[in-house]
Amino acid sequence: MHHNSKVRLEHALAGTSANEENFSVKAYNGIVSEEWMSSFKVRERSRSTRTKRGRDHDNNLKISSGRKSNPSVRKLSWLMLSEQEEGYRYIPQLGHEECIESGRIERAGPWSSGRNLSAVQICRVENLAYSHFPGSGDSCCKITLRFVNNSSCAFGNAFILTLPELIGFPDFLIEKTRYDAAIREWTRRDKCLVWWKNDNGEGGSWWDGRIVASQAKSVDFPDSPWERYEVIYKDGYKYRHSAWELHDPNFPWEHPHIYSEIRDKLLSSFAKLERSVGRNQDFYGFQKLNEAAQKSEFLNRFPVPLYPELIRLRVENNYYRTLEAVKHDKHNAFKCGELFR
Repeated sequence: MHHNSKVRLEHALAGTSANEENFSVKAYNGIVSEEWMSSFKVRERSRSTRTKRGRDHDNNLKISSGRKSNPSVRKLSWLMLSEQEEGYRYIPQLGHEECIESGRIERAGPWSSGRNLSAVQICRVENLAYSHFPGSGDSCCKITLRFVNNSSCAFGNAFILTLPELIGFPDFLIEKTRYDAAIREWTRRDKCLVWWKNDNGEGGSWWDGRIVASQAKSVDFPDSPWERYEVIYKDGYKYRHSAWELHDPNFPWEHPHIYSEIRDKLLSSFAKLERSVGRNQDFYGFQKLNEAAQKSEFLNRFPVPLYPELIRLRVENNYYRTLEAVKHDKHNAFKCGELFR
């Protein structure tokens, strides 16, 4: 992609920094306003990704194998989905608050510092970088997390976590609104739904279960929700689950997303860019980057080969939790375009 076209498109989609939690229409208008172009001229599935039939009792951490169905194109990254999957699986986005559980952090991270940290901590995603996981070559995230709960003895501290795709293993990073919805007084005999993916890795289904026991998995963290609940299914099998894997059938949970007003304005801006392709022979480089994304050289070169049409689909499908996440994807798409010249 030509450098000048890349700069024009980046400026056409640029905007002011604003936080979804401090909503202001005026602030968002800086991202979706009429002045954009004239000013610059330019489904692994759920909380539980285990396959039910596989009965992965030992819960050993597994990394995706990286097997390729097409020899010329690397398999689709879990970080390239255009919409949220049914059920729940944590996929990091910039600028959002998450809850982290100490149960499966490699080398225990901040929990090895000797401080009396509780099992669950609230963090904010401050930085997010994409990379290839050593060994497999599959996509992974390098996430900078900062403790934001001022009652925590780690408040203000930050650390970096490398997160690959988790295969056969439940999340230990949980989006905060999902965590808040899941932490309830689950008791023995409560009914619940758990999402299990299919054996072939494509799709999945909800399974009805009933809680038969509640007990901390580790004596070091007696209050931890990590795999605290034992659930029996209609086929008679029992599995341990974390609270955020359990869904109450009477209270469906909705993925958080940016405000509808902002979503509509962003989609309107994408439509204007698409129309500009015909009028100005792709003056902004919009179509060039979308076309580059159809090439195997582009898809194989980057751990997460983002491009404008994917971002538009994500906006349309309410994939994004914050505007910062939209801007982060935009920045990475343009970076890919600039390098692929």
